[in-house]
Amino acid sequence: MIEFIALLLGSAHGVYLSFALLAKNNKENNANLLLALLIFSFSLSIFLIFLDVADIPAISGISAHLIWLDAPIAFLYGPLLYIYVQKLTSSSFYKVNFLHFIPFFLVVVLSIPFYVQSAEFKLAWVLHTPTSQLGLWYLTLFETIFVVSEFVLITIYFLAVYHRLIRHRKEIADNFSNVEKISLTWLLRLSSTLGFLFICWLLCVIIEYSLDTCSGSIIGVSCGALESTANILMRMNEYGMVACFYLISIYGLNQPAIFNDKSRASSIEIDHPFNDSESVCSVIDTQKQQV
Repeated sequence: MIEFIALLLGSAHGVYLSFALLAKNNKENNANLLLALLIFSFSLSIFLIFLDVADIPAISGISAHLIWLDAPIAFLYGPLLYIYVQKLTSSSFYKVNFLHFIPFFLVVVLSIPFYVQSAEFKLAWVLHTPTSQLGLWYLTLFETIFVVSEFVLITIYFLAVYHRLIRHRKEIADNFSNVEKISLTWLLRLSSTLGFLFICWLLCVIIEYSLDTCSGSIIGVSCGALESTANILMRMNEYGMVACFYLISIYGLNQPAIFNDKSRASSIEIDHPFNDSESVCSVIDTQKQQV
């Protein structure tokens, strides 16, 4: 019951937070737009988990058509988080950013043949081991290629986010004394939390795959204990994601657009040294007055 309520409230709050961020979006910066899309992606994933946990008969037919809908969504997490951090730490917009979404669109295209199948086919595919060539192909595509690819890509993006945030923090600390508004400490903490939840998710998936071939125990651990561990990791991931929504509500909505004037922001581009400290300070003072 607690899980049911937490998932429902979490997904609802995530949708509300997405619209709240859109209302505060600065069209010259669009950082809030990126964060809104990231939160909405997480919210949709949580809502799909909620439907699975709720097991409501009235919507069971609809739920069948939502099977593996979150497979493409997972390929949005890394790019949206990285580009959001990039927008907060740099005034430049790189056209190459569009390339980050190629895996997402590729997965969508590859998934279309599965999504157009009947609800009966999808339910049988999930509940029973596929025997048809088409079913086996989908099983390999979703549970092997997609899962491995998303884990590899998310890991790469997390490392890139950490590197960029730490470099930004060092650059700011070396040049200014009062930088609370632009230190992005909250974002570093959020990324760390998401990284921890990602590890929980990864361990849960590994254990679930191991359970498919578990006959009594694995490396001295019983199958029952492994299943309990997987359930605990999954609950931690779900509750942790809901907690992240509230963290973003507190800090993300109040995060000023650090770079919203290209002519002034050029002197504090994160990829270049600080050449004009007086100009930079004037930008920071302007941002404080706006907040």
